[in-house]
Amino acid sequence: MGLLVLAGVVTSGYLAWQAWQVRTEERLGLAGIALLSTAVVWAVWAGSSPPRLSVRGGQLEIRRSGGRQVFDLANRYTDIELLGTPGRRGWRVLIHRRGMSPVEIDSSMVDPRGFTEVLRYYRPDL
Repeated sequence: MGLLVLAGVVTSGYLAWQAWQVRTEERLGLAGIALLSTAVVWAVWAGSSPPRLSVRGGQLEIRRSGGRQVFDLANRYTDIELLGTPGRRGWRVLIHRRGMSPVEIDSSMVDPRGFTEVLRYYRPDL
């Protein structure tokens, strides 16, 4: 989303510069539409709340956008997949669910090293 906002700002700036140079209604309208679109994307991005994760008694709780998911980390039947090395690019944890897409946890949501330590405490097999 950040790159989309950045691209919108650059595009809006370019179109505004073009509108200032040519001074036609079409160019002004196009620059205004680009600026308004960029503002809407930024507002959606700024208004979204980051996910919150907590572990209590082996229960991982993920709260995001009004939703709540709970996974039992201590249960060996909870299908958890650890991908990559903590602290490296591409690190993520997948929690697989039957009939649904997996829940993905990455470094934008948690500290990779700390979360991996918590996972290994409850699931030494990972």
